[in-house]
Amino acid sequence: MEHELEQLLTLTETLHARAEAGDWEAVEQNGTRQRRRLEGWFAAHAATGLTQPQRQLLEQILDLNRRVGELAQRNRDRLGADLHDLRRGRSGAAAYAANS
Repeated sequence: MEHELEQLLTLTETLHARAEAGDWEAVEQNGTRQRRRLEGWFAAHAATGLTQPQRQLLEQILDLNRRVGELAQRNRDRLGADLHDLRRGRSGAAAYAANS
């Protein structure tokens, strides 16, 4: 059981590294795979209780997932600001063209 969690931790570390690199396509692909595997692990082992090593691995996985979420939120915010700036620039260009 711990081996499966160690593999999930490795996958989550990869997911986090891809998020830090801004490779959001890889984050989406790996994130879907990671979620399915994590859900499968819980479904198979929920009734057995957690050992301390399992709890520690899960805490690491959840911490990395939280950090990926924070990186994704910052990226969404940046993209939103870029879109806002683009729209404002287009409005300014249209106003300039209309007055020329």
